[in-house]
Amino acid sequence: MVKTYNSISISYVRYFLPIYILLLPFVALGILSVGDYLASKFKKCKKIKLVSNIFLILCLSIFSLRLAFFAPYDGLLETKKNILTYYQQFQAVKNIVPPSAVIMTDRSDKIFFPVFSVFVPQADLPLWSRIENLRSAREVFYFTDKADNEIQLMNEEAREYNLELVQMTKIDKNFRLFIIISTN
Repeated sequence: MVKTYNSISISYVRYFLPIYILLLPFVALGILSVGDYLASKFKKCKKIKLVSNIFLILCLSIFSLRLAFFAPYDGLLETKKNILTYYQQFQAVKNIVPPSAVIMTDRSDKIFFPVFSVFVPQADLPLWSRIENLRSAREVFYFTDKADNEIQLMNEEAREYNLELVQMTKIDKNFRLFIIISTN
């Protein structure tokens, strides 16, 4: 995934941000060096250094602005669209789920926290026994984009603890909201 979507949203790339900032003086020196080189080659044209520096800075600026605004998946325009979707999902869930409930979600915890108590299942920890204990004290909902076959597998595991995932509603084209009920 990192090789496919090598962008600022991948944490590995964010770790390099300080290095990118520290490299800026060297980029500036590179731009000045190109201007000096061209000025030494074209001694008759006095403004070649200024024109080349402006041209390089303009090219880098256009590239950077295009990347910042229009990059797929995490450009500013795409991020704005994603945030609006998150707000819509939050509102749809907020209209259904009581404030005291707990929401289980695979990756969308940031949408609901801090308004709701939220948890993300951890693969190495037992899930359904913990939900069974939690379910005795509070309502538990599951917000997911998993396919029906995955939900069916989860339901098979949940039934061992007298629990069941029941779909309440479709939140948007990808996500659904389930309530986890006790079957006894």
